[in-house]
Amino acid sequence: RMYEGVPVLLSLLHSDHIKLLWSIVWILVQVCEDPETSVEIRIWGGIKQLLHILQGDRNLVSDSSSAGSLSSANAAGRIQYFHLSSDLSPDEMQENTFSLQAACCAAITELVLNETNSYQVVQVNAVRFLLLTCSLFRHSPTLTGVNSYSTILSALRFLFSMERNRHIFKRLFPTDLFEIFIDIGHYVRDITAYEELVSKLNLLKENEFKRIAESIESMNQNKAPTKHIGNYAILEHLGRGAFGNVYKV
Repeated sequence: RMYEGVPVLLSLLHSDHIKLLWSIVWILVQVCEDPETSVEIRIWGGIKQLLHILQGDRNLVSDSSSAGSLSSANAAGRIQYFHLSSDLSPDEMQENTFSLQAACCAAITELVLNETNSYQVVQVNAVRFLLLTCSLFRHSPTLTGVNSYSTILSALRFLFSMERNRHIFKRLFPTDLFEIFIDIGHYVRDITAYEELVSKLNLLKENEFKRIAESIESMNQNKAPTKHIGNYAILEHLGRGAFGNVYKV
């Protein structure tokens, strides 16, 4: 912070070099353990940049160098290894992408410990992005994929730990899954605590997972209005009360 390192680190997130991105994101995971730095990352637009990487819209490149792992008390068990060679196979590139996405989720997990950060994460549609990313890791045969799945779920569970966000999740999971999700506990960083939930999600039948997918779409903050009433664009019918219908506009 003394040398204005946060804006420098965030500027490097515009790179398409997958190894560099992975390294920078894990540095952010470490530094955002400091509450003031966590706030600074949000102010400089770090949350939106991490989500942009998570969306996977960029064509990432790599070189022939290798990457090891970083470690810290908070990041232990969440950091993935990279497989980099001069000619990556599609499977290796996918593994690297999974590792990068897991790193972004780990950073978001740390950032949402701050209430204002958590609010911004929800407002920029991050819950939906995280849940959509979850679907990419279903039935992953690799340890990297399973660990990445757990890391995403930990980010979601951290968001749920804040009371103002809990209404978002109540309509999302079936009752049995929601119970497991709750029982994990608040602010649990150990990704092994999420393995049971990963297993249960993988056992869901396609029609059951489709219902979750429909619930995910219903929480899209940018969805088109279903209809208009007067000058109001109706996004969602929330229910009916004593004085009539209640809508989200």
